[in-house]
Amino acid sequence: MKKEIGLLIAAALAVAITGCSAVHAGAQVRSSTVQVQEAMFGTATTAGGPTISVDRIAGGDRYATSVAVSKAEFPTTAPVVYIASGINYPDALAAGPAAAKSGGPLLLTAPDIVPGDVIAEVQRLHPSSVLVVGGPFPIEESVLTQLQAAVPGATVSRAAGDDRFATSRVVVSGAFTTADTVYLASGNTFPDALTAGGAAGSKDAPILLVDGNAPSVDSATASLLSSLKAKNVKVVGGTDAMSTGIVSSLTQEGYTVTRLAGADRYGTALAVNADAYAHATTALLATGFGFPDALSATTLAGSTSSPLYLAPYDCVPQGVLADFTRLGVTTVTLVGGPAMLSESAESLTPCTW
Repeated sequence: MKKEIGLLIAAALAVAITGCSAVHAGAQVRSSTVQVQEAMFGTATTAGGPTISVDRIAGGDRYATSVAVSKAEFPTTAPVVYIASGINYPDALAAGPAAAKSGGPLLLTAPDIVPGDVIAEVQRLHPSSVLVVGGPFPIEESVLTQLQAAVPGATVSRAAGDDRFATSRVVVSGAFTTADTVYLASGNTFPDALTAGGAAGSKDAPILLVDGNAPSVDSATASLLSSLKAKNVKVVGGTDAMSTGIVSSLTQEGYTVTRLAGADRYGTALAVNADAYAHATTALLATGFGFPDALSATTLAGSTSSPLYLAPYDCVPQGVLADFTRLGVTTVTLVGGPAMLSESAESLTPCTW
């Protein structure tokens, strides 16, 4: 815990000094090749690791980074665009897999005004529909007005519920009619849901948010699982994030329940990806200390079947490097600028803890 707090302070200082995702807007920068140190959990040597090409997708801020990811994923057009808050994470967490299922990107906006480069990206994509995720508290009505003016031929609508959990159900219901597998994550924090969002998107599966501290699964979530005709539920996070009562109640309802968890946010991402992927040539890496960049990456992870991992500011967890070897990864794409993931992380420097 002390190490994570120290890394969080370092990342925060870096943001204060250089600004969020501080590289040229909309650019994919610094493609390089590194010799990955062969790493196992807790050990690392310099021999025998695979050669991996590393690149970075980033913009001048969190909004521009979401645009850069969209351009990389959709070089021409997209039938739908999802818009979520770049300030508050809860409403947007379910949007990544839904956007991937619907064939569009997830772009971020400020609460009261859509950044100019986001407007330009929506116009470039020429969607037939634009879905704003979240109620008027995280995203004001003026945002919908601006989007409708930017793409007058598109249907601009809002997907929202009374709270973050209800919003996730509205988003999922709008994108999925059935789902054999559903991911369940806590809506009280963001790291577990972020990495699960990428895996869910790659499997054409939704992610639902619940109160992880609840003694059992709530009736509204249980009802939606039934209507989706789900058979398998992937519960993301340890018992501190998702109670044993939730797992027990789902099991009693007849679902095959698998808990995917690690010792921390990085370990949980490893557990999610170990369950979802047997092979992958490309992997995505985003900061574990903020949600915007990883949130933008979830649709890219889903549409390209690329596992999404989390890392601290200046290194890559050794378990992540070991998973690159397991999967046969040849390209790693960092999402976010060097204020979020440093040049040391870009060089795939192993963490020493």
